Amino acid sequence: MRSMRAMVVAGLAVMTLAGGAIAFAADAAGDKPAKPIKLVQPWSKIKDLSDDQKVQINAIHTDMVAKQKAIEAEAKAKILAVLTPEQKAQLDATLSEEAAARKAKEAEKKKEGEPATKPSN
Repeated sequence: MRSMRAMVVAGLAVMTLAGGAIAFAADAAGDKPAKPIKLVQPWSKIKDLSDDQKVQINAIHTDMVAKQKAIEAEAKAKILAVLTPEQKAQLDATLSEEAAARKAKEAEKKKEGEPATKPSN
């Protein structure tokens, strides 16, 4: 199971890097207009990065985000395996309550953005 997960992560990394290289090569060949790469901070603050550096930094960041998500999913699966059915039920209830609270908060924010009373015609 672990080797399969490692193979999937490695495959994603290769595809990400290859896709970035292909996109960069297509842009360099003039096949289509270059789409600007948006980097996250602090990298976006460096003003004199070359296009090649931007592509490489973006590929590394994308790869690391995918790996981080895979690690988090693995950790969650391992933790859930440790919990009893009752504890899993508690977790489900807690997560449902948190989701409902977030939804209510978003609805309240949306409501605050609207006028308190609708003007009558």
